Amino acid sequence: MTKETKKERRKKYLIDSRLQGMLWRRIVAIWIVGGMLVFAFPVAVTFLFGMVGNIPPDELLRTTIKTLWFPAFSAILFVPWGIWYSIRISHRIAGPMFRFKREVKNILNGQPTLPLKLRKDDFFKEFASDLDQLIESHRELEEKLARALQQNQMSQTFRSMVSSGM
Repeated sequence: MTKETKKERRKKYLIDSRLQGMLWRRIVAIWIVGGMLVFAFPVAVTFLFGMVGNIPPDELLRTTIKTLWFPAFSAILFVPWGIWYSIRISHRIAGPMFRFKREVKNILNGQPTLPLKLRKDDFFKEFASDLDQLIESHRELEEKLARALQQNQMSQTFRSMVSSGM
């Protein structure tokens, strides 16, 4: 694979759509609940107490806008940063998982594997190290098995030669 292709692949926003979709859905749910707590609750309380105090609705609306304009403006500015940050976090999870799956499939298909080098901010570095050790142990066992099979085959050949009188 060329470096250009690897570089292009690193810029993909969706690495594992199922995993990242689940993470993003949960983040959006948290934002919705947070927005309801920050905005809907104060508005409801303001209108409830305003009605009890016989304050006209237009006055209640002005008071609510005066009270909540800064949190609303801050939330609007926060949303793009929150989206960027959630994408970054999901990459730190989905990227390593993608590599783990690929290397396990390579092992199962008998293809060579490379050491798992994760990016600086990726999660699961300890797991990657453990998986590297497992892969190396598997490789050593395969080599021992191949040598044992070769020795067994050589000894069978020798026995057949001896028994045939060579």
